[in-house]
Amino acid sequence: MGWLLFFLLPLAALANPAVRDTIIIDGKLLIVEQEVTYDTLQHPTPEKPKKRNYGNWRLGWQFEGGSAMSNLKFDLDGFESVNEFSGNSVRFGPAAGFSVLAEKKIRKGWTLNGAVGVDRWSAPIRTFDTTQLHDSLFRFYSPEKGRVDQITLYRYELGEEYDTLQLKMSESAVNINFFHFRLQGGKEVYLQKDRVFRFAAGAELLLALSSTIPNLIFIPNKGSQILQYQAENTYAIKKVLVVPRLEVGYRLRIDKSLWFDVGLFSKLLINPLEANNAPISLHGSTFGVSLAVLLYTSK
Repeated sequence: MGWLLFFLLPLAALANPAVRDTIIIDGKLLIVEQEVTYDTLQHPTPEKPKKRNYGNWRLGWQFEGGSAMSNLKFDLDGFESVNEFSGNSVRFGPAAGFSVLAEKKIRKGWTLNGAVGVDRWSAPIRTFDTTQLHDSLFRFYSPEKGRVDQITLYRYELGEEYDTLQLKMSESAVNINFFHFRLQGGKEVYLQKDRVFRFAAGAELLLALSSTIPNLIFIPNKGSQILQYQAENTYAIKKVLVVPRLEVGYRLRIDKSLWFDVGLFSKLLINPLEANNAPISLHGSTFGVSLAVLLYTSK
């Protein structure tokens, strides 16, 4: 009987997929059988946690400081502003601004930059107190830059006498505070992994918040009849301006996600004045240095 079991064991193993073993106790053969099952369900492997990605945004602030260039013109033949008459048709004043900005990398090497902030722009204007003008004023004369003299003419029975009196000059300014919206596109060139040269161009929408405007005096090239305009009745600051802007910069990584940016910028102001039936125009620009700190939200 034992030999029969010996031949049947392999056949039973093929018929029933199970784990079998044999144990002999006191000359008797015991068959130990354990059924084995297989898990046919597909369990997905756990995914590694993804790094947080905010879409290649850079957030930060920017400070601008520089010089405002201005040129006050009076478009009437025979008359000039005191600036122009005294040899300083182009004047320079202070300019500054502060912005909160957001920048997005839109494709390799290209960015889109938006910002909101405030600006201050100043245009210095030379003037003088008209009570200094002599009753015998014959004409005006400028012997050097920044100086205006009055030439007086005295007539006597025996002849005429000319005299030159220097006018005491003073200075006021057109000062404008703006709120700005900026939109510009930029190109980045990586010099090293943590150093970038960049170029940007775009425009700013300027909304005038407040301003100070002085009275204006225009001097004849010949003769003594000056033209004087009261600011509140003659001209005002435009409420809305669109200003083109250019910027180049160098960006340096200072921490894992922080970058420092230094740049040169220029903005062009095209006649920010609204004149009321007076041929007055003021053109200017701003140029200077910008400093910014940006947080990169993705690596």
